[in-house]
Amino acid sequence: MTHKRMIVTGLAAFAVGAAGLSMFSYAEEEVAIESPEQMAFEPEAGEDIDRGDISYALGYRVGLDLRQQGIEYDVDTNEFADGIAAALGNDDPRMDEQALMQALFTLQLQMQARQQERGAEAAEASRAFLEQNREAEGVQVTDSGLQYRIIEEGEGDSPERGDTVVVHYRGTLVTGEQFDSSHDRGEPAEFPTDQVIPGWTEALMMMKPGAKWELFIPSELGYGERGAGSMIPPNAALIFEVELLEVK
Repeated sequence: MTHKRMIVTGLAAFAVGAAGLSMFSYAEEEVAIESPEQMAFEPEAGEDIDRGDISYALGYRVGLDLRQQGIEYDVDTNEFADGIAAALGNDDPRMDEQALMQALFTLQLQMQARQQERGAEAAEASRAFLEQNREAEGVQVTDSGLQYRIIEEGEGDSPERGDTVVVHYRGTLVTGEQFDSSHDRGEPAEFPTDQVIPGWTEALMMMKPGAKWELFIPSELGYGERGAGSMIPPNAALIFEVELLEVK
């Protein structure tokens, strides 16, 4: 398989598989944690679902995945539907194999260029914010560069690496744009301390149950140069308000 074909195959593969990862997927080993909505849904046995609803749900999920990857601005939905219909119907595409590959490869290059531009903007905004924020009242800075402010102290034993914790949190960019919130989902998140971004791991191991902290996480302790989906650009510093509810 050529390098170009591998890139295009990878680009096409995310179209139906990417939506299940939460903000707490990180690693050296990626760990997918189901959302509360996924864990709570149990379809009834033998339940009849309209064929149109199934088709719409599948199309919506594919479209959502594409939007989360930042591709919505490049898609002509009429042409997109024609392409799906041709593939599902086993019809010959209106483009030959070389043209198909070239179109997807061009999209890949366009996405990379946009990500680089967003990354450069995020890096500058994050650098300026963290430089100013480290002097703010109540903000403490660790050797790694993590900044935090204690809102409530908490009491008891701090979690250790690998312990499972239960937290409520809200995450924003330095622009104030929210990208995730357990409060909005209506229930706290639960995960091991070593399966989150490094800034979270470091902070959680200093917190005590009942504590509420505000975290200011440099990019290198977050998602770094890769970013996360379309919401978190490369090189972005992250701000979290975290409440440690329980250590299991």
